[in-house]
Amino acid sequence: MTNENDNISVREDEITNLSQFIDAIGNVVIEPSDNKYEYFFRGENAFYSTACLPNLFRYSTGDINDNIEFESYYNTLTLFPEEFKDLSNLDILCKIQHYEGVTRLLDVTSNPLVALYFALSNKIKFDNTSQA
Repeated sequence: MTNENDNISVREDEITNLSQFIDAIGNVVIEPSDNKYEYFFRGENAFYSTACLPNLFRYSTGDINDNIEFESYYNTLTLFPEEFKDLSNLDILCKIQHYEGVTRLLDVTSNPLVALYFALSNKIKFDNTSQA
C-alpha cells in the first residue's frame, strides 16, 4: 500500500526577513479548489535530528518501563493540585504542555506567523521598558 504522503518533497530556503517569509508561505499554502488539504505549522526553536516528535519521545529511552510521562504528570499534579482541579485529563495534559512539561502532545498551528514566533522565541530580545 502506498501512502500519498510518500511523494512529498521538501525544499529548504534561507529566509532573512518577515517579508520573505510571508512571500514564501504564500507560495506554499495555496488553497486547492477542492479543499482537500489543510496546512499545519510547527515552530521549533532548536534543531532536532528527529522528525516532529512530542518532547516525551525526544527524551524517552523507548523502554516500556520508562516512566517519564507518568512522573511528569504525577509530579505536576502533586506540586500544583489547585492549578489542575476540575480539569479533564486532556486539559491537564494541555496545561502541562503549555508550561513545557513532558507530554505526548505536539503543538501545531494553522497560522504560519504563530509558528514563526515560536521558532524565533529564544532569539527574540524583548524590551520591557514602556514609553508613555
